Amino acid sequence: MNGADEYAVAQGNTRLIPNLNTTCKMEVPADLPGVVIFLHGVNDPGASYESVETGLCQGVNERLDRPDLVPGRYGAEYEKLRKLPSENVQDDQKGILDDPDTYLYQRDTKDPKTRSLLIPFYWGYRAEPSEVKRDKNDDPTKLRDQYQDVRGNRLDRHFGKGGGFFANATNNLLQMYDKGLDKTLLHKAVQARLPNTLYMGEGPHRRYFVLAATRLAMLVREIRRVSPDETITIMGHSQGTLITLLAQALLVDEGQRCADTLIMVDSPSSLFPNVTPKGHDTLSTLTRIVTEVTQAPHTQPPLSDLRNPATYCGRSGPKWSPAQGVRKDKVGNLAIFPERDNRGKVYLYFCPDDTTVALDDVKGIGTYGVWDTLGKKNGRQPMNELQPLRFYQRMWTKRHRDNAPVLVGKPAGHELLRADNEPRYPGGWTVAGVISQAPVEMGQLCLINAEPLSPPYEPQMFGGEFESGTATKAG
Repeated sequence: MNGADEYAVAQGNTRLIPNLNTTCKMEVPADLPGVVIFLHGVNDPGASYESVETGLCQGVNERLDRPDLVPGRYGAEYEKLRKLPSENVQDDQKGILDDPDTYLYQRDTKDPKTRSLLIPFYWGYRAEPSEVKRDKNDDPTKLRDQYQDVRGNRLDRHFGKGGGFFANATNNLLQMYDKGLDKTLLHKAVQARLPNTLYMGEGPHRRYFVLAATRLAMLVREIRRVSPDETITIMGHSQGTLITLLAQALLVDEGQRCADTLIMVDSPSSLFPNVTPKGHDTLSTLTRIVTEVTQAPHTQPPLSDLRNPATYCGRSGPKWSPAQGVRKDKVGNLAIFPERDNRGKVYLYFCPDDTTVALDDVKGIGTYGVWDTLGKKNGRQPMNELQPLRFYQRMWTKRHRDNAPVLVGKPAGHELLRADNEPRYPGGWTVAGVISQAPVEMGQLCLINAEPLSPPYEPQMFGGEFESGTATKAG
């Protein structure tokens, strides 16, 4: 190793005592067990990052029997200033309170307690100077103290929008290179039904999606440049899943290795030809990208290295092994669960209660999952094509069946998307649901092929609401 390759992993201070020749011991932090990059969705400044990181650190601590992973803080400076009397807020601090889009969900990089494997990936749209609405003096104008673009969409204090505008979201990769949403008759009809607190204007060019994917691919490249064997997991939510897929395609074009594992949550990606661009075979696109991620798993370091005292570098605790782990159950008893290597896999987490991805012009796999067939008039069999490629899916729902919750992690098998006495539309029997959502026919099955969990898990689908919901009532 030459000087350019050297870096500090820990440092400490001690007093110098004359004639004392004993070694000063210094605590070296344990290595992280990989990197998890999380991408938020459209119309989102990263509001869920704190909850995601908290659960991730807790889960990995339990799984690997280690005590040291601590999630980062979000919005700490903003919350501290918000609680102060206005007369105590300094002039240079007022800009923080005036910019919640940036500071409310910003991760605190100065927190010394943070020890986390999560990288929160922020992305979105920023208007060019010519796209900002201006007055006759060419100064940016404000409506109710908010900047706007020339189409009437609200912009933040930096003339941007976290995640871009909701109406500009796509259900395929091709349209991420295309112009934004036009004001069609359907768009005007939707806008007419929205309350006066919501506005859906025309969208700018969608190139900011491509920029986000380019940045994500660059991040993967840089991690691999510094640490070639680092395990990289990318978890995307909503539109973030499409950015994740596009980033893998960009890495393939550059001759680079893809991320080790992809987890797609509530993805708007659609496999149905009637709601995707004509001639754009979205199933084949997904299949090719999944193949690139999964065909040659990078198994360095082997899981046995995480147990070997000479190579584990603190990444696991004494109760963990490559074959199994031990954690406490709900009542505090130790429960044994089988361990597995997730490198070279793609997971889809879908929720049949998701009403956004269920819109009839989206029809995303984040609501409906990946079906065995695409209908009577289409001979393709999506799960038969994807399952051999190490593509797995799980269903998360608030629904109860036979007076019991639908568990996550049951043995593999087909699951009903719509059981008896369940509504035909994901949002229930509402006027909005009937008008705007794609229906689910009675008896529609979906193969849940992800590995069983020990024990199966009752999903908690609520959190953060002012009033928590139930299986039959929204929060």
